[in-house]
Amino acid sequence: MGNQKQAVLELVETHRGQGRSVGEVLGSVGIARASYYRWKKGEGEQKVERQSTYELTGEERELIDEVKAKHPQYRHRRIQGMLQQQGVYLSATAIYGRRLGGSTACDISLLARGNSSSAPWSWESSSTRIL
Repeated sequence: MGNQKQAVLELVETHRGQGRSVGEVLGSVGIARASYYRWKKGEGEQKVERQSTYELTGEERELIDEVKAKHPQYRHRRIQGMLQQQGVYLSATAIYGRRLGGSTACDISLLARGNSSSAPWSWESSSTRIL
């Protein structure tokens, strides 16, 4: 397939020298312009992989912990809003990961509340049970 791509690239270049547009040449061959420009850019180039997770700095962790200590009932999105008011912009996902990573009173109370049979999100009621 690489030879065909190279042949198309060369064909377009020779016809461009004769005054035809790229669209005309590609239309006669039946190849999409996006494919041509992707091939021209170089499909074999190494793609740079992004870092999928962002490592919080020590200062950012401290700021998250401060807000958690002042407001233990706040969830990650509310903590994110509080930090943004201070000029610190972090993703809610990073804050959520930090909130779950540390063992604080906030995390323990959420776990205890989740195990409670009177929790508002419980699927059980006194008359029916959803399996």
